[in-house]
Amino acid sequence: MNLIVLVGWYLLAGLLHLIALPYLIWRSRQEKYHLSLPARFWKPASLKKPSYDLWIHACSLGEVKAAAAIVDEAKARGLSILITVMTQTGYEEAKRYKGVESHFLPFETFLPWWAPQVGMLVVVEAEIWPILFWSARLRGARVVMASARISDRSWAGYRRLSFLYRAAFAACSYLLVQRPIDHERFLSLGAHDVRIAGNIKALVRHQPTRFYPKQPGLTIVGASTHEGEEIIIFEAWRMWRAQQSVENRLWIVPRHPERFKAVAFLLQERAQQVGLSFGYWQEGGSAKSDVVLVDRMGELLNIYAISDLVILGGAFVPVGGHNLLEPVVLGCRVVTGEHLFNQEALLELVEGVIVTTPEQLAQAIDEALLLPPPRLKVEADYSTLWRDLDGLVHA
Repeated sequence: MNLIVLVGWYLLAGLLHLIALPYLIWRSRQEKYHLSLPARFWKPASLKKPSYDLWIHACSLGEVKAAAAIVDEAKARGLSILITVMTQTGYEEAKRYKGVESHFLPFETFLPWWAPQVGMLVVVEAEIWPILFWSARLRGARVVMASARISDRSWAGYRRLSFLYRAAFAACSYLLVQRPIDHERFLSLGAHDVRIAGNIKALVRHQPTRFYPKQPGLTIVGASTHEGEEIIIFEAWRMWRAQQSVENRLWIVPRHPERFKAVAFLLQERAQQVGLSFGYWQEGGSAKSDVVLVDRMGELLNIYAISDLVILGGAFVPVGGHNLLEPVVLGCRVVTGEHLFNQEALLELVEGVIVTTPEQLAQAIDEALLLPPPRLKVEADYSTLWRDLDGLVHA
């Protein structure tokens, strides 16, 4: 039965790939996709080696950051590592890992011919691709899901495709899931060895890569923002600021670099309308304007380290939220929105994060600054995976 499902899925994927190819070639001309689409869908990049000890697949920026704990453990054991991703922001983050080869994951049509021989494939969070799992398994790899989760919002979709996931999980050695509810859901989808290990993001050692001087007064950061959130955060901060005497400033860090120009235009225009100054974040951490756009990647942790309050985006619009642990670990007070369907497990790991609506955001800023910073209250246990990495050393 699993073989029939896999063959059917592969043929369907190939047909969809062929039909979509002209569109994908056209779309790859856009800045957001000019690296990822060619590499994934119509000319997969060649691997530098025929085999690796460890293959980590992590879809996007958040999953690649979560994989840092696995990368650190594997590098400590001297293992050769391949990381595959699906988005441009994920690829840029993966390239930051020294001594690790990184690639975009090819479309499933290419995977059986592209996949290298590896000792273990570790798939982070919610990336369940049957051809990926079996391409590694048939080359002798152990296939493991780490920090696996199924959100409430996506659960109905998983159940509708349970036959497909059952075929995928037949290739897995075991799954390390985040929560008891994930344990129940993966078992019901046909996974056969499911263990609760917690969220692997709790193990990541978040450290700034550069150290900047703290600015005078209060620095409030709108972090990882999406379309529509910059103006929500700006207006709430402006309302709060009107009642304050202490010096303060707002820094905005959009999630996606292709939006930098549009966000700069929006913030500059709105700031001028209300008599505030606008500027760009400068190398060295200096920014003297009232409203500042951080228009570069890879600085968010460094900025968290000198911030007083983080307003975390991706949750004031229905995106699903972003990593709460990064600002918490670096000592920031944190306010975020209600659309946290991708971060439910992380919210359970911390206490003191304020969840609010756009309408109540100004009040939440005031409340957060009066409270002590949030703290991490739950730890994760991935000793099973670390023991398997030890086994790769001696294989």
